[in-house]
Amino acid sequence: MIAFKEKNHVEPLKSAREVIKALCSPSALKPFTILAIYFFVYQWCGINSITSYSVHIFKATGNEAHKNALTIALGVVRVAFTIVGCIMCRRYGRRPLTFVSAAGCGITMLILGVYLYFLEGWKQNNVTPSYTWIPVGCIYLFMVFCTVGYLIIPWVMIGEVYPTQVRGIIGGMTTCVAHMSVFSVVKTYPLLAKLIGQYGIFSLYGAMSLFGILYFYFFLPETKGKNLQDIEDYFSGRTKTLNKKNSIQTAA
Repeated sequence: MIAFKEKNHVEPLKSAREVIKALCSPSALKPFTILAIYFFVYQWCGINSITSYSVHIFKATGNEAHKNALTIALGVVRVAFTIVGCIMCRRYGRRPLTFVSAAGCGITMLILGVYLYFLEGWKQNNVTPSYTWIPVGCIYLFMVFCTVGYLIIPWVMIGEVYPTQVRGIIGGMTTCVAHMSVFSVVKTYPLLAKLIGQYGIFSLYGAMSLFGILYFYFFLPETKGKNLQDIEDYFSGRTKTLNKKNSIQTAA
């Protein structure tokens, strides 16, 4: 970063007009839009709904007796696979892990939605629920898939894709947008659960995550191993692709 600043004569912005101009430039606005949508898709795959309402969700899936233990174990899984995800992020890049997360989260949420649909029918007909391990397995696999990609990649990219002059400001704006997405998904969960049912809301989360695959395929650049100049040139339109194999001087 120091070498990039010296080579390109990057000077601090001194006036509000200069800051606004830099924030509205393609090299700042394009990655901001990409990451804002990334955070929205990531949150609406259901991660914070499951985290916030996990006891209630385990109870709703027919595992009332073990709901507290399952919730604690879910937190342990999240911590463990966050470490695994950090290691994988340094080795496999941003796009592959994002695709793994999107596909894994989407499939597990859709399976959970289908199971909850049948569970509702069983309850209405006073039938004892079967295969109660399926929703538990879906939730745990969902947490694994989400943690190795969604939970890590967009936060890493905040430090990679923004111009040096406005990185602090626009990084804060991105974090603000991310937590607005958290607020929206957590606060709407009880309402959506009443409107479309438990099976409906998890099917919605699954569909959102699978939609993310298309979005990420077309719009998410691979920034691993790319230097600051390559990334800024790409978002400014001076280069058409980031596929050049340039390595950065610091760790990827």
